[in-house]
Amino acid sequence: MMIRLGILVALMLSLAKASAQQFEVLFSSNLGRNPSGNLVQGGDGSFYGTTRLGGANDRGTVFKITPTGTLTVLHSFNYTDGHQPNATLLAGEEGNFYGTTMTCGPGGFGVVFRITHTGTFTILRSFDGSKAAYR
Repeated sequence: MMIRLGILVALMLSLAKASAQQFEVLFSSNLGRNPSGNLVQGGDGSFYGTTRLGGANDRGTVFKITPTGTLTVLHSFNYTDGHQPNATLLAGEEGNFYGTTMTCGPGGFGVVFRITHTGTFTILRSFDGSKAAYR
């Protein structure tokens, strides 16, 4: 009984410390909403990810966040180049990142894209629904 009481007290103390922590909001809707997938670390030490919505056109973003919390939107999707990136970016050996969108793009059914750590965005493949597209 004494051991259980000690564990309970220790748990209560650690919860009290955790509730005293302060958190900083790193996202707002113009920077992106609904982060999706995991973050991937680039060769520069920053972390890269996507949001399904938000950004300049409310169609999703690719972003970079430094270890100190500085957030930069590298790309805002706009329907013509895709909509709703919904997966973890893949880091290429050459330092670029690769990803997909769920919908839109030139063919209307999503894209595969490449983006550099500075934000240069390239569509590698657009799906048109005739082959290998989600329905």
